[in-house]
Formats: sequence, structure tokens, C-alpha cells
Amino acid sequence: MATIHINEICSTDPTFQPPVLVALSDILAQRINSRLGRKVRKLQQAVQVEIEVVKAEFERLRSVYARRDENGNPVNVESERDLDDVRAFRLAVDELMNDTLDIEGIPFAAIEDLSLKGATWASSIIEDE
Repeated sequence: MATIHINEICSTDPTFQPPVLVALSDILAQRINSRLGRKVRKLQQAVQVEIEVVKAEFERLRSVYARRDENGNPVNVESERDLDDVRAFRLAVDELMNDTLDIEGIPFAAIEDLSLKGATWASSIIEDE
């Protein structure tokens, strides 16, 4: 089982490339057997699903901690000024981003003969036997 930290797959930076997805793409760019290819694609899908879940939870937190208008509806959060309790919001987001996802990883033996980038070898998705 591989443990991926949520902050390894999600960021508020729009240019962020999740290292796990980069590593999986690196593996798929190699000549691999179909069994490993299917496994890598399943991992990509699982990580993408988790990214969407985390994004939705982040948006929920923005709504929960947003200031309210005169009708009691949350205002659109564009900056911290639009938050009712910045400290509590930051703590909730930190808790979300420091959570982990346990997922079946790729055994080192399955990829040890491939020509992969250094970051792929260091990826949390690669399991030691």
C-alpha cells in the first residue's frame, strides 16, 4: 500500500503538476506490458477522483467560512477579507491538505528495468517490496 499526502496531489497553485501524476505518465511513456499499463491507468483515475473530492471539499470550506450577506448567504470568497474566520479556515484547509490517501502502489520490481526520470523513482506511488 502506498500512502500519498493530499498536498502531493493538490495545490492552490494553478500551475502545480502533481508529482504522482507526472510519475505515472513517465511510466506510461515507457514500453510496459498491458497488465502494468492497466494498473497505472487505474492509479491515475483513482488520483484524479481524489483530486476532485479534495477540490470539492476545499470549495465547501470556503463556503462554510465565508462571510454572509444581509440575507445570510455566503459571499463569493476572492480573498481572506471575504472569510468570517481566517484562522479557522486556514486550520481546516491545513487539516485537509495534510490528510493522506492509501492506495495500491506500483511494486519497484515492476519498473526497475525501465528508463525513468529520477522524480519517478522517488514518487510515493512506488512501493518497496
